[in-house]
Amino acid sequence: MDETSAAAALGEHDRIVFHGTSDAFDAFDLGRCGRGGDANSHLGVHLAEEARVAAEYAEAAAARRGGEAQVLVVRAVTASPFAGFDYYAFFGYGHDGGSVIGPEEFARWRLELIAQGYDSVDYQDGEQTICVSLDPTLLDIVAVLTPAEAAEVGERIEALPDLEDDRARLGIVAHTVAARSTTPRAV
Repeated sequence: MDETSAAAALGEHDRIVFHGTSDAFDAFDLGRCGRGGDANSHLGVHLAEEARVAAEYAEAAAARRGGEAQVLVVRAVTASPFAGFDYYAFFGYGHDGGSVIGPEEFARWRLELIAQGYDSVDYQDGEQTICVSLDPTLLDIVAVLTPAEAAEVGERIEALPDLEDDRARLGIVAHTVAARSTTPRAV
């Protein structure tokens, strides 16, 4: 990854986020949504603001489905995020405590949110933000990290004075990729 060109390519509504997976692919595809363990995986592509969280998802996916755990570093366009889901709705539980929201309902919500002009969903879960891209064409994979590299990146990002500085976040990723002793895995 060329840190200068990648950082210069960040637009006003771009953010650097992470996606944990055990699947090998070069681009996100809506047809692959819904492979996660929760019904809300049908809402879109789930992304984490914390590299450590994505590494945990990658390792869980590798244990569940096989494959190599990896963390994708993603440039996501999020010009119009929806932030109205509460815990119950986001994770698919009915407020009555008994009903469960199914995959079809999440797929319907995705289409409704897009029709209303939203491109993503932000859900605040404690101190972390989960971002769900409703449109995978708004995502670019800029690097691929091992879970150990993602943990290192996460520690360095947490030390930043401004955690929202996506150019600095991308610089840390570029430095990690450049420091590899093996062939870089950047996409």
